[in-house]
Amino acid sequence: MEQNRHKGRHGCSDLLFGCMDFRLRRAMNEFLEPCISNGGCDEVRFPGVAKALLDDQIGPMALDAIRIGVEKHGVRRVMLVNHRDCGAYGGSDAFHSTEAERAQHENDLRRAAELLRKEFPDVAVELFFAESSDGGETFKVEPLGEGISIR
Repeated sequence: MEQNRHKGRHGCSDLLFGCMDFRLRRAMNEFLEPCISNGGCDEVRFPGVAKALLDDQIGPMALDAIRIGVEKHGVRRVMLVNHRDCGAYGGSDAFHSTEAERAQHENDLRRAAELLRKEFPDVAVELFFAESSDGGETFKVEPLGEGISIR
């Protein structure tokens, strides 16, 4: 998470690719604090995060945004953060159970990580899920599974 001076320009080593949902702001700020205090962090926000990356129309735009961070700012780690009750997925009501919702997000995050690994082989990809236990009022960002890191 050290600050990166890329080609004599400003830079940072981390990029957060998270959802635009306003409900996540506090949890994301807490999650990013170590990155921010250690030199900064690029942020890209798209509804659905992993779903956006996997979409035929939206995916190329999302990849271009990440590419700018990698090529212009020297990003070495991309953190993907999906969340419970995401509107891009139809919200929690679109799933028959919380387990099914979580499984869909985990599957999409893993597929998106593989896409990023192929596109940016020298960049680490870490997967996270923002969980809510109070119906979407507050969230906590947690590593997916055992803190999956794909390089």
